[in-house]
Amino acid sequence: MHGAASSGVRLQSASRTTVAPKNHLAPSAIHGLEVLSLPVTALDTYISKAVEQNPLLELDYATSDLSFGELSLRDDDQPESDLNYDSANWYSGHGDIEHNRAQVRDGSNDYRDGALAAQEGLHADDWSHRKDSAFEPRPGSGGSRDDSFDASLTNVAFHDRAQARGFGMDLDARRLRDDCCQTETLASFLRMQVDGRNLPDATYELVLAVIDCLDDNGYFAGSLHRLAHEAQVPLEDAASALAAVQGLQPRGVGARDLAECLALQLAGEDDVTVLARRIVTESLQDLADNRTTQLMRTYRISLDELGEVRRLICELSPRPGSSFSQSRDTVYVIPDISVARTPAGFSVRVLGELAERVVLSKDYAQLAQDAKDDSGASEWLSSHAEDAKRVLANIEQRSQTLFRFGTYLVEAQFAFFAEGERALRPLTMQQAADALGFNVSTISRIVADKHVLTPWGTYPLRFFFTSGISSSSRPGAAVSSVAVKTRIRDLVAQEDPRKPLSDAAITDLLNNEGVDIKRRTVAKYREALGIGRQSQRRR
Repeated sequence: MHGAASSGVRLQSASRTTVAPKNHLAPSAIHGLEVLSLPVTALDTYISKAVEQNPLLELDYATSDLSFGELSLRDDDQPESDLNYDSANWYSGHGDIEHNRAQVRDGSNDYRDGALAAQEGLHADDWSHRKDSAFEPRPGSGGSRDDSFDASLTNVAFHDRAQARGFGMDLDARRLRDDCCQTETLASFLRMQVDGRNLPDATYELVLAVIDCLDDNGYFAGSLHRLAHEAQVPLEDAASALAAVQGLQPRGVGARDLAECLALQLAGEDDVTVLARRIVTESLQDLADNRTTQLMRTYRISLDELGEVRRLICELSPRPGSSFSQSRDTVYVIPDISVARTPAGFSVRVLGELAERVVLSKDYAQLAQDAKDDSGASEWLSSHAEDAKRVLANIEQRSQTLFRFGTYLVEAQFAFFAEGERALRPLTMQQAADALGFNVSTISRIVADKHVLTPWGTYPLRFFFTSGISSSSRPGAAVSSVAVKTRIRDLVAQEDPRKPLSDAAITDLLNNEGVDIKRRTVAKYREALGIGRQSQRRR
């Protein structure tokens, strides 16, 4: 018998010392980076809060467009000298772009100071003297109304109940309609129409209950059974109240689903309208899936007749109440940078009204002089003065940094600003960081939640950093993914509706143009653009 093998466990501890450099940012530098990352809307809030908390900061509106000076009655009364002011720095865009970029990457001091050298076309004429605010145009909130609405108002007899609810007898129907289109909600617009009808009190209250159950798009989101139960009336009365609401303007309001909404808007009795009403009621899904052959066989119509029905249905509104309410998905932005076309090239402005107006209090010097003999007051003034100067320095640094970035963006994406999205070039944040002498994280802070107003619209700053697709027509060069998407959109817009292009056909066309792209990438870009498949686009 062999003895059991013995095993031992040996524990050993060891220490190791390594030296690794670490960069620690000073609190003032961290605060500066935080200000840099603020979009213009958050910057205004930051400035307002700083002015409230620090009595040595104030907003100077002496030279602002918001000043309260007396205005002349005639434009020509204003002195000519007041009409001429120095504009912001402008970028001419003249010269060789690649040469300019080479100078930037070599560390040109002229560029790193916030402006290109004179031979590069950028003039620094006190760019902070005047920056004009720019806002994203807001879509109109009003919607069109059927002309029959005028007649429905003028032919209505406003009885005692209408007068009791605040409506006089002498009404301008067109003015009332326009006011409702611009300012009224859907519910108040419908109630105004109901007030003009001679309805029994019980029916009137039931109709108002139906209106209260409409959602923002005008669809009936309630239950007829519950309404009938709460009002203690037969279900038929609740259905009649819903039918009364469905007869109001805008057409389609009060529908319970999309098919009913479209059918309510197809009120005509001509052959095309009657056929369209049958199709949306019975075969709306087949129409959405573009099952052309099945629809032609079911309704025994030709392709031209089906096309006419489709065009009529496409003119209808799937959300009849949306014109009265702002969409929750709508986001309005204020650009941080403006790039405008000028006769010499492009101008670059950093926007922000309050950033220009915040200054150190004019009374600070006198206060400091008076507090010389009071150590407590002098210490308080020194502390707040240091904080105020730090705030002003961070705001000024943000403006200079954004201006340098905007100038670089015009230089790097000059073709985009001149021609549009189809000319956008591939660009990475690392390339921008190398050109400007920044860290990549700083570029990320610059573009975070910020927008630029261009001749082609307002874009997020991140929009200009896109991946590239190799191009066989230009060895060593690449085409941006945005430019490829724009080209796909153009190809689909130019295709024959009866013979739409397949993904493979689009791929072949792009390959023939020198873009090395695969079919699966084309399909991904097409779906990102919201373009349907070949079968869905066939007409």
